Amino acid sequence: MQPSKTNLDLSVKNIEISDNTLIIRHGDALPPNEPTRLTVLGALNAPLDYYRQRYPLGTIDKSLCLVTYSRDEEKAFITFHENPTNKYAAEVRGFLKVNPELALWGINTDKTRSVKELAAFLRLKRRFFSNGGETHTALLKGLQDFSMKTSAEIVDKNDRRGASESRVAKEVKDHNLPESFFIEMPLFIGTAAKKFQVQVEFDQRDAGLSIYLLSEELLAIKQVLMETEIKQILEGFEGCAV
Repeated sequence: MQPSKTNLDLSVKNIEISDNTLIIRHGDALPPNEPTRLTVLGALNAPLDYYRQRYPLGTIDKSLCLVTYSRDEEKAFITFHENPTNKYAAEVRGFLKVNPELALWGINTDKTRSVKELAAFLRLKRRFFSNGGETHTALLKGLQDFSMKTSAEIVDKNDRRGASESRVAKEVKDHNLPESFFIEMPLFIGTAAKKFQVQVEFDQRDAGLSIYLLSEELLAIKQVLMETEIKQILEGFEGCAV
């Protein structure tokens, strides 16, 4: 008896060649599932939280990890690269950003306001004044009943080369506003509130009086807080390249 013959269909319906790999698909097979890279953006401590949860599982090799960071006066970033040479390895980035509510005050910037504008701005800011609102009430009352005295000085300059300048320099000498006040709020998103002093400064020009806010204490606290936050997080990546 002769063996029966069976017709075997070896036709190829789909061929792909990429990265020196030959892929042959036949029938209704699903396409290969390409892995995706885990990319996360969160608070400044997000990279360290991810590392501390994954490392005990044995899925992270410290010798392959890289931690990078950057900062300026307004923000800071820390990024954990699980393996920079692997395009599928996780990358977790955390950021520290100035509190948007603090930015609205315009402290230590070129933001100026008229007396009426400052009164309107402060009217709903009572919650940030740290002494129960007494200073807030006094400040608003002073702005509503604002009065001042100025001194004027005639300035006449001539450099003997044909350039001359004549103007009136005015300076605020006396006024009924507090020279400074204290407010308390988080300086960065996700951090605890800090108390700091704010000075009230005046700019008297021909166009009128402008008020601006300055705080050396705020600058110092922001710098120390940012450096402390970054240092504590980076110390948690012991054994990783930073």
